[in-house]
Amino acid sequence: MSEATPRYCSGRDPSLATDGGAVAAVSEALGHPMIPWQRLTADIAGEYETDADGRHVLTHPRVVVSVPRQSGKTTVDEAGHIRSMLMGPNRVGWYIAQRGTDAVAHFKQVVKDVENSPALRPLIRDVKYTAGDMGLYFLNGSVFKPSPPTDSSGHGFQGDRITLDEAWAFNEQQGNALIQAFVPTTITRLQLTGQQPQLWIMSTEGTADSTFLNPLLAECRH
Repeated sequence: MSEATPRYCSGRDPSLATDGGAVAAVSEALGHPMIPWQRLTADIAGEYETDADGRHVLTHPRVVVSVPRQSGKTTVDEAGHIRSMLMGPNRVGWYIAQRGTDAVAHFKQVVKDVENSPALRPLIRDVKYTAGDMGLYFLNGSVFKPSPPTDSSGHGFQGDRITLDEAWAFNEQQGNALIQAFVPTTITRLQLTGQQPQLWIMSTEGTADSTFLNPLLAECRH
Protein backbone atom coordinates (compact mmCIF):
# COMPACT_ATOMS: atom_id res chain seq x y z
CA MET A 1 0.00 0.00 0.00
CA SER A 2 2.85 2.39 0.80
CA GLU A 3 4.12 2.18 -2.79
CA ALA A 4 0.69 2.56 -4.42
CA THR A 5 0.12 5.45 -6.82
CA PRO A 6 -2.54 7.83 -5.46
CA ARG A 7 -5.86 7.52 -7.28
CA TYR A 8 -6.25 11.30 -7.23
CA CYS A 9 -3.45 13.67 -6.34
CA SER A 10 -2.30 17.19 -7.14
CA GLY A 11 1.06 17.05 -8.89
CA ARG A 12 4.31 18.15 -7.29
CA ASP A 13 5.69 21.30 -8.93
CA PRO A 14 9.49 20.84 -8.97
CA SER A 15 10.00 24.53 -9.73
CA LEU A 16 8.75 25.41 -6.24
CA ALA A 17 10.55 25.07 -2.94
CA THR A 18 8.91 22.83 -0.35
CA ASP A 19 8.97 22.42 3.40
CA GLY A 20 8.31 18.71 3.03
CA GLY A 21 11.86 17.71 3.90
CA ALA A 22 11.65 19.53 7.22
CA VAL A 23 8.32 17.84 8.00
CA ALA A 24 9.89 14.45 7.20
CA ALA A 25 12.81 15.23 9.54
CA VAL A 26 10.38 16.05 12.36
CA SER A 27 8.46 12.84 11.68
CA GLU A 28 11.72 10.93 11.94
CA ALA A 29 12.47 12.64 15.26
CA LEU A 30 9.01 11.61 16.49
CA GLY A 31 9.86 7.99 15.74
CA HIS A 32 7.66 7.76 12.64
CA PRO A 33 9.77 7.66 9.46
CA MET A 34 7.54 8.62 6.54
CA ILE A 35 6.48 6.12 3.94
CA PRO A 36 6.30 7.29 0.28
CA TRP A 37 2.70 8.55 0.19
CA GLN A 38 3.23 10.51 3.39
CA ARG A 39 6.37 12.17 2.07
CA LEU A 40 4.64 12.98 -1.23
CA THR A 41 1.79 14.60 0.69
CA ALA A 42 4.21 16.62 2.83
CA ASP A 43 6.15 17.76 -0.25
CA ILE A 44 3.07 18.89 -2.17
CA ALA A 45 1.40 20.53 0.82
CA GLY A 46 4.67 22.26 1.70
CA GLU A 47 5.17 24.00 -1.65
CA TYR A 48 5.68 27.73 -1.28
CA GLU A 49 6.91 30.92 -2.90
CA THR A 50 8.48 33.94 -1.24
CA ASP A 51 6.71 37.19 -2.11
CA ALA A 52 8.19 40.67 -2.52
CA ASP A 53 7.84 41.28 1.22
CA GLY A 54 9.73 38.11 2.06
CA ARG A 55 6.60 36.30 3.21
CA HIS A 56 6.18 32.54 2.96
CA VAL A 57 3.16 32.07 0.64
CA LEU A 58 1.92 28.49 0.32
CA THR A 59 0.72 27.15 -3.01
CA HIS A 60 -1.98 25.15 -1.22
CA PRO A 61 -3.57 27.08 1.69
CA ARG A 62 -6.13 24.27 1.94
CA VAL A 63 -5.12 20.61 1.86
CA VAL A 64 -7.59 17.73 1.57
CA VAL A 65 -6.37 14.22 2.40
CA SER A 66 -8.63 11.16 2.12
CA VAL A 67 -7.08 7.74 2.67
CA PRO A 68 -8.27 4.34 3.99
CA ARG A 69 -8.14 3.63 7.70
CA GLN A 70 -4.78 2.70 9.21
CA SER A 71 -2.89 4.29 6.31
CA GLY A 72 -0.97 6.72 8.50
CA LYS A 73 -2.69 10.07 7.99
CA THR A 74 -2.17 10.89 11.67
CA THR A 75 1.59 10.61 11.18
CA VAL A 76 1.56 13.24 8.44
CA ASP A 77 -0.58 15.57 10.50
CA GLU A 78 1.38 15.19 13.73
CA ALA A 79 4.72 15.93 12.09
CA GLY A 80 3.23 18.83 10.16
CA HIS A 81 1.86 20.44 13.30
CA ILE A 82 5.12 20.15 15.23
CA ARG A 83 7.06 21.51 12.26
CA SER A 84 4.63 24.43 12.07
CA MET A 85 5.10 25.18 15.78
CA LEU A 86 8.87 25.36 15.27
CA MET A 87 8.82 27.59 12.17
CA GLY A 88 8.69 30.77 14.25
CA PRO A 89 7.64 32.30 17.57
CA ASN A 90 4.10 32.46 18.88
CA ARG A 91 2.55 30.18 16.29
CA VAL A 92 -0.76 28.41 17.02
CA GLY A 93 -1.91 24.97 15.86
CA TRP A 94 -5.39 23.50 16.29
CA TYR A 95 -6.52 19.89 15.97
CA ILE A 96 -10.31 19.62 15.67
CA ALA A 97 -12.28 16.39 15.84
CA GLN A 98 -16.02 15.77 15.84
CA ARG A 99 -15.89 14.55 19.44
CA GLY A 100 -13.92 16.41 22.10
CA THR A 101 -12.76 13.10 23.59
CA ASP A 102 -11.15 12.16 20.26
CA ALA A 103 -9.39 15.52 20.05
CA VAL A 104 -8.03 15.15 23.58
CA ALA A 105 -6.89 11.57 22.95
CA HIS A 106 -4.99 12.69 19.86
CA PHE A 107 -3.48 15.60 21.77
CA LYS A 108 -2.21 13.30 24.50
CA GLN A 109 -0.60 11.02 21.92
CA VAL A 110 1.18 13.97 20.31
CA VAL A 111 2.45 15.08 23.73
CA LYS A 112 3.69 11.56 24.44
CA ASP A 113 5.53 11.36 21.12
CA VAL A 114 7.20 14.74 21.59
CA GLU A 115 8.19 13.95 25.17
CA ASN A 116 9.69 10.64 24.03
CA SER A 117 11.80 12.35 21.35
CA PRO A 118 15.35 13.25 22.49
CA ALA A 119 15.51 15.94 19.81
CA LEU A 120 12.13 17.55 20.50
CA ARG A 121 11.63 17.12 24.24
CA PRO A 122 14.04 19.97 25.16
CA LEU A 123 11.89 22.38 23.12
CA ILE A 124 8.84 21.97 25.38
CA ARG A 125 8.08 24.73 27.89
CA ASP A 126 4.90 23.33 29.43
CA VAL A 127 1.99 20.95 28.93
CA LYS A 128 -1.46 21.89 30.26
CA TYR A 129 -4.40 19.54 30.54
CA THR A 130 -6.93 21.94 32.06
CA ALA A 131 -10.17 22.22 30.06
CA GLY A 132 -10.17 25.48 28.13
CA ASP A 133 -6.41 25.86 28.51
CA MET A 134 -5.19 22.52 27.22
CA GLY A 135 -2.08 22.86 25.13
CA LEU A 136 1.46 21.79 24.32
CA TYR A 137 3.56 24.92 24.82
CA PHE A 138 6.99 25.38 23.26
CA LEU A 139 9.90 27.55 24.39
CA ASN A 140 9.43 29.84 21.38
CA GLY A 141 5.88 30.73 22.49
CA SER A 142 4.08 28.47 20.01
CA VAL A 143 1.25 26.22 21.19
CA PHE A 144 -0.61 23.18 19.86
CA LYS A 145 -4.21 22.78 21.09
CA PRO A 146 -7.09 20.30 20.67
CA SER A 147 -10.68 21.38 20.20
CA PRO A 148 -14.16 20.02 19.53
CA PRO A 149 -15.97 21.82 16.68
CA THR A 150 -18.39 23.51 19.09
CA ASP A 151 -15.53 25.59 20.51
CA SER A 152 -14.44 26.83 17.11
CA SER A 153 -17.43 27.22 14.80
CA GLY A 154 -19.42 30.41 14.72
CA HIS A 155 -16.53 32.77 15.38
CA GLY A 156 -13.07 33.46 14.01
CA PHE A 157 -9.92 32.49 15.84
CA GLN A 158 -6.19 32.63 15.27
CA GLY A 159 -4.26 29.66 13.95
CA ASP A 160 -1.30 28.90 11.68
CA ARG A 161 -2.08 25.25 11.00
CA ILE A 162 -5.58 23.93 11.57
CA THR A 163 -6.64 20.31 11.11
CA LEU A 164 -10.24 19.22 10.73
CA ASP A 165 -9.99 15.45 11.18
CA GLU A 166 -12.46 12.73 10.20
CA ALA A 167 -14.39 15.24 8.14
CA TRP A 168 -16.82 12.50 7.08
CA ALA A 169 -18.62 12.98 10.42
CA PHE A 170 -19.50 16.63 9.73
CA ASN A 171 -22.63 17.71 7.90
CA GLU A 172 -22.57 20.54 5.39
CA GLN A 173 -23.62 23.20 7.88
CA GLN A 174 -21.03 22.20 10.48
CA GLY A 175 -18.18 21.93 8.00
CA ASN A 176 -18.89 25.21 6.26
CA ALA A 177 -19.25 27.01 9.60
CA LEU A 178 -15.83 25.76 10.65
CA ILE A 179 -14.22 26.86 7.40
CA GLN A 180 -15.79 30.30 7.72
CA ALA A 181 -14.36 30.52 11.24
CA PHE A 182 -10.89 30.01 9.77
CA VAL A 183 -11.13 32.57 6.95
CA PRO A 184 -10.03 35.67 8.94
CA THR A 185 -6.90 33.79 9.99
CA THR A 186 -5.63 33.70 6.42
CA ILE A 187 -4.99 37.44 6.26
CA THR A 188 -4.14 38.27 9.85
CA ARG A 189 -1.62 35.47 10.44
CA LEU A 190 0.18 36.11 7.15
CA GLN A 191 0.61 39.74 8.16
CA LEU A 192 1.60 38.88 11.72
CA THR A 193 4.02 35.99 11.17
CA GLY A 194 5.08 36.41 7.55
CA GLN A 195 3.92 32.86 6.84
CA GLN A 196 0.58 31.89 5.34
CA PRO A 197 -1.63 29.65 7.52
CA GLN A 198 -2.87 26.31 6.23
CA LEU A 199 -6.10 24.38 6.73
CA TRP A 200 -5.97 20.57 6.55
CA ILE A 201 -9.15 18.55 6.02
CA MET A 202 -8.49 14.86 6.64
CA SER A 203 -10.79 11.86 6.55
CA THR A 204 -11.37 8.26 5.74
CA GLU A 205 -14.20 7.28 3.39
CA GLY A 206 -17.50 9.05 4.01
CA THR A 207 -21.09 7.82 4.06
CA ALA A 208 -24.25 9.03 2.37
CA ASP A 209 -24.69 11.40 5.31
CA SER A 210 -21.27 13.04 4.81
CA THR A 211 -22.78 16.13 3.22
CA PHE A 212 -19.68 18.22 3.92
CA LEU A 213 -16.98 15.78 2.79
CA ASN A 214 -18.59 14.19 -0.25
CA PRO A 215 -19.04 17.39 -2.33
CA LEU A 216 -15.54 18.47 -1.31
CA LEU A 217 -14.02 15.22 -2.60
CA ALA A 218 -16.06 15.48 -5.79
CA GLU A 219 -14.66 18.98 -6.32
CA CYS A 220 -11.11 17.77 -5.72
CA ARG A 221 -11.48 14.86 -8.14
CA HIS A 222 -12.92 17.14 -10.79
